[in-house]
Amino acid sequence: MPSALETLVKILKLEQDQGYQDTAVIGGLKAFSRNWTPDAHRQARIEMHHILVDDLSQLMEQYDTIDGKTDRHEAVSYMLDRIMMRIKEPREDYRPRNNWGGTEAVEEKPAPPKKQERRKRQEKPPRKEKKPRESKQKDNRSRQNRGRKPSSSSHDDFSYQDDEFDMAYDGSGESDMPPEPRLERPPRKPRKAIDPQEAADIMHGLRANVTEIKGVGAKLAETLANINIRTVEDMLFYLPRRYDDYTRLLPLNRLEPEMVTTVIGTVRQSHTRMGRGRKDFAFTLDDGTGTLAVTFFGGQWLRNKIRDGHQLVLSGKVTIWRNTLQMTNPEWEPLESDNLRARGIVPVYGLTKGLNARRFRGLTENAVSFWAERLPDYVPEAVLERTELADIGWTMKNLHFPEGWDHLGHAQRRYIFDELLLMQLAIMQNRREWQSEQAQPIPVDEEWLETFLSVVFPYEMTTAQRRSVNDIARDIVTDVPMNRLIQGDVGSGKTAVAITGLALAYNAGVQSALMAPTSILAEQHYESVTETLAQMPGDKKPTVALLIGALSKVEREEVYAGLENGSIDIVVGTHALIQEGFEFNNLGLAIIDEQHR
Repeated sequence: MPSALETLVKILKLEQDQGYQDTAVIGGLKAFSRNWTPDAHRQARIEMHHILVDDLSQLMEQYDTIDGKTDRHEAVSYMLDRIMMRIKEPREDYRPRNNWGGTEAVEEKPAPPKKQERRKRQEKPPRKEKKPRESKQKDNRSRQNRGRKPSSSSHDDFSYQDDEFDMAYDGSGESDMPPEPRLERPPRKPRKAIDPQEAADIMHGLRANVTEIKGVGAKLAETLANINIRTVEDMLFYLPRRYDDYTRLLPLNRLEPEMVTTVIGTVRQSHTRMGRGRKDFAFTLDDGTGTLAVTFFGGQWLRNKIRDGHQLVLSGKVTIWRNTLQMTNPEWEPLESDNLRARGIVPVYGLTKGLNARRFRGLTENAVSFWAERLPDYVPEAVLERTELADIGWTMKNLHFPEGWDHLGHAQRRYIFDELLLMQLAIMQNRREWQSEQAQPIPVDEEWLETFLSVVFPYEMTTAQRRSVNDIARDIVTDVPMNRLIQGDVGSGKTAVAITGLALAYNAGVQSALMAPTSILAEQHYESVTETLAQMPGDKKPTVALLIGALSKVEREEVYAGLENGSIDIVVGTHALIQEGFEFNNLGLAIIDEQHR
């Protein structure tokens, strides 16, 4: 049977998903609290539990009087934070009641007399009837894999460990973890109007030194700079490289070759050994269900960091060698007990010397908790609604500390959308900038073009080739700079289209250039262009030059002089075409062969 707090957590999550309409339960939270409160008090064991129940009960009774989704969102978030002990003290307006439970006093069971206690001790089974030692160890390991200390309390009890809320384990063999939160679509709360000056102040704050984050001093800021975190914004957007969910980790006896996974266990039999002129560090990882051989090639320096008895988290690819499962050069970090008790997905960040994972997660949490909800969301609400994307604040929280795998998926989807959107906006900005400058129009003689195509290309051009030529001819006659990409398979006629463009520029009396990535390809283009344009209609033929690094100084200076005085009409070359030291007389068209680069 789920505890009162487990039930309330599910209802509050459902209330969030339904948009804070007070429809998660029949009659609303106020009606639900009437039966929930006495049940919760009966399960409470200490005064702190009773205060928590009263605090939650009073807020549920006031919930239907709260106006607006924003305020209701804050109320639900507060209740969840109180249950999870992220907020340990009640609200300022909390008023303790005279009797725990509000409508009825909690019946406290008197402590049993000492005589009864002695009788119970006498009635314990003899030592020989206890479980065998091996069975007991197996049971303890099973409980340890659940990531918490064993408890004999029932699910109807409250249980706190290290001042954090934790569900109790009833020994039934079933997981004591609450159901993984599911989320079909990300929640969104109404967006508040933000003053432009306020938005500017926020952006200024994001660019402030990282020392503005709570817990970061000057010395730690120097350490963070080693991983390129220098500002608040850098910290906020320094995303985890992976996520570990210790409730999903496979035991070692269930690993298979070629599996990429994360495992935990205890180091056994660590040693160094010689291997092909290097010293390797190796050990056996044991989790009680099986073992895994681990080798770090050239990793003898790890012998002072990893010792027998240490508990580690390893991430890497499982392989098999001599019928033994192994990992080679996996990512590793010490196992932290806090992660075993963590209810959710643990982010793993790329770190540097002098910075441990637990401390960095704490710093990140400080930055996210303060800044995430303050980030101005530049994507219109209508777009987010149509695409079912999350708010930027919710996204940042769940990118760092996701409530569940569904939440992480929605957050990553919004982040990817932003990356693509910003890239497209940057491309559009660049296009606007270069199109704002006036280009030199290149007139096109339609009759001459048709004659050129019929003479130079004896075959009929394909539809795609003809369309490409028409697009180029249409663009170059305007004063707006042209920027086009021609792509196609090998042999599709891209070079023929490029040569046609060079011919159009020559016929209009302007220079053109064709740049290739290598000298060999530049020479091939030079021969192709020269041979093809020699068949142009009319007596006048263009002067074509080659400019590559293999030319002598004298030859290169001759090409430079011809380009500057206009005697060279078309130049084919490598990156030497964009070096300083010369200028074109009247460059009208430039073509770049990227060759899949």
